[in-house]
This record gives sequence, structure tokens and C-alpha cells, in this order.
Amino acid sequence: MTTISLVIALIAAVVSIIGTLGTFIYWMISRVDNDIKSLRNDMILMNNEFSGWTKHLTAMQASQSKRTDELYSVIIDMLEKGK
Repeated sequence: MTTISLVIALIAAVVSIIGTLGTFIYWMISRVDNDIKSLRNDMILMNNEFSGWTKHLTAMQASQSKRTDELYSVIIDMLEKGK
């Protein structure tokens, strides 16, 4: 083989290796990008669910505080009447 044909074979091998690596890297980046988008959508969904629970628990706590305040008022009234 001549030197020219060896150089051409080497260039062809390098180009095909670069092409293969480039394709693989592109595939990996698009795969990771899709995974990140999916994770983001899952996190948004979880945030919305937690937001609903937070509102529900806050309302329950407010209701409990109101009942506790009413109970304290009743106890204070009973103590004042007992004196």
C-alpha cells in the first residue's frame, strides 16, 4: 500500500470514529434532556399535590385553633363563676 492510501484509510477511520462518538453523545444528551423534562413535570405535579395538602392542613389547624380558643373561654367562664 502506498502512503496516500494509508493516509486516506486513517482519515476515514478517524471520521467514522468521530461520527460514531458524535452520534452517541447526541443520543445521550437528548436522552438526558428528556429525563430532565420528565423529572421536572413530576416535580411540578408533586408540588401541586403538596400545595393542596398544605391548604387543607392549614384549614384544619385554623379550625382546631378556633375550637381550642372556645374551650379556653368556657374554662375561664367556669373558673370566674366558681370564684
